[in-house]
Amino acid sequence: MIEIYTYDDEFLTDLCVLANQHTQSLPPYCKFMEADIKHIVKNGMQLWSHHYPEEAIPKTCRTICALKEKRVVAALQWVELDAGLSIQWFLAEPGNTVAIEACLNQLIDRNRKITFSRFAFGSGWFGLPTVWTHLIETLSSYGFQTLDDSPWLILFGSTISAQISASLPFNKQLDYKWNTNSLSGENHLVVTIDGKVVGKCEAWSLPIHLKGTCAADWSTIEWIEVEQELHGHGIGKAIMSEALRFYHAQGIENVIAWTNKNNIAARKMCEAMGMEYGPELIELALTAS
Repeated sequence: MIEIYTYDDEFLTDLCVLANQHTQSLPPYCKFMEADIKHIVKNGMQLWSHHYPEEAIPKTCRTICALKEKRVVAALQWVELDAGLSIQWFLAEPGNTVAIEACLNQLIDRNRKITFSRFAFGSGWFGLPTVWTHLIETLSSYGFQTLDDSPWLILFGSTISAQISASLPFNKQLDYKWNTNSLSGENHLVVTIDGKVVGKCEAWSLPIHLKGTCAADWSTIEWIEVEQELHGHGIGKAIMSEALRFYHAQGIENVIAWTNKNNIAARKMCEAMGMEYGPELIELALTAS
């Protein structure tokens, strides 16, 4: 029999085991300690604000645990927004469909509009990893559908990379300007030639409440943008190289990059930088019926 409880610290040890069963299959391959898990559970609002800094602050954040024979076999955190509910993270033992369904029923009883677009656990993956079939199959059976811009890919590598020069026309030089927010972890790069913006990069450090945990040696590069008329001159690679240099100068050795699976140019660029492929991730949503 599955029983649902609001999270309590007495569940922390079981939740830590369950979390590590999931996260060790994905970059950054962390083994979280109980203190790390407690940070993540207790700071759901802060995790939301980190990943969606321009969105309204959620009304509430709640974490539930599904117990079988007094042991946590599934856990789920969500935030309540004006537009519906958003799943922050979802963990469950493979094969325990009943526990997954029990957690989902708690959400659907509250709202029939639910999104699962970013797995905000640890460093925050963009979507639900497709290797976690036990979750995806049950979510699909409840009517969750893949969003149009899925799937995404994780690529990961080292910040120790040779500097790559762009083959710019007219022997122009790239100028880099970083705008950083140490509280949110957002790092925004603007790239110019003779004062004209030719490219941008959005990169993230860890949320401040996770610094000092096992994930602290990782950073993320969310997107790189180059003006259309300057494609093919290596500017994207030069921006990626600058982002790696920026993080390496801070003592961070590892980086995760995100790209859509269909973005072949971005994938080739990451490959050229020596990055390896991680799993695919999908965004899911349940719309009100």
